[in-house]
Amino acid sequence: SQNIYHLFIIGGTSLYQEALKPSHCAMMQANCFLLACLHAPEFKCDMFFPDVLGGAAWRRVSYKGHSAWGGFEVPERIQQEGGIDFEYQMWAR
Repeated sequence: SQNIYHLFIIGGTSLYQEALKPSHCAMMQANCFLLACLHAPEFKCDMFFPDVLGGAAWRRVSYKGHSAWGGFEVPERIQQEGGIDFEYQMWAR
């Protein structure tokens, strides 16, 4: 058998909710997630990433830690491209 070290779940809301909720099986539970957090302008959206950041279970990983995990340089602070302000973030439990 082959070990899987990184599994990416790419949308929608119900998939994110399922992956982030506590599980009895540690192998079936997300232990970190990557975000491109949009700051401006404000978009009219009807679907959002689950609000899990307010809980004590998650902590924001430093840019240095995020870069080490990914094996590439992660830009620090808010970036701007095409009139959109965004920031790359990594969160872990």
